[in-house]
Amino acid sequence: MKVFALLSFLMFIIFVSLVLPHKVAAYKLSQTRETVTVIVKALPDCNSGYRNKFIRISYERQEFVLRTSCKLVDGLAVGQSLNMLHKPDTDLFLFPEEDTITELIAGIILTVFFALGGSYLFKKSG
Repeated sequence: MKVFALLSFLMFIIFVSLVLPHKVAAYKLSQTRETVTVIVKALPDCNSGYRNKFIRISYERQEFVLRTSCKLVDGLAVGQSLNMLHKPDTDLFLFPEEDTITELIAGIILTVFFALGGSYLFKKSG
């Protein structure tokens, strides 16, 4: 049982140190509405489902690969320029219509779940 408690605390630490800060930064970026112009280099193949789709973009002579959904890239073409939200000096790009609040809430819920689950399992096994 202590193994599960330790794994839960490890997941809590990972979420607090890696996942949650990224989700908070994405949410803050979505609130700024400061856009940059990027060029579409490659689009995902949306005929084979909706999971793990990636778009490749170019910004200031650098290429970035972003995970996306097909509904966000529908109607785009390779070589097309588009406006995206961007945090300077990072690789954080968002579509203006991307829903960041749902991902932030999900990240917070998972973090709390791992913290409470780890605490419960640790107390139960102790």
